[in-house]
Amino acid sequence: MPSFVYSCEKCSTELRFLVSFALDENISIHCPKCNEVKKFQMEREGNVGKDWCSNVSIKNKRRRDEDGLYKSPAREQVLAS
Repeated sequence: MPSFVYSCEKCSTELRFLVSFALDENISIHCPKCNEVKKFQMEREGNVGKDWCSNVSIKNKRRRDEDGLYKSPAREQVLAS
């Protein structure tokens, strides 16, 4: 799914939306930095580099039992039984 990056007109905070098509050129939404509803303008279409969010998904798919992320007492008990 394509991503589109919008930036706040006041503080330049960027938000990325994963949508099937670009939203309007300017949208009014809550800015997490200003903590107010502000106008956001479309900056660019997201790319697979900096704006892509799949790194976490890929990391999770590559987990192994030896990973520190898998170490939990509950999981160790299940594996031991």
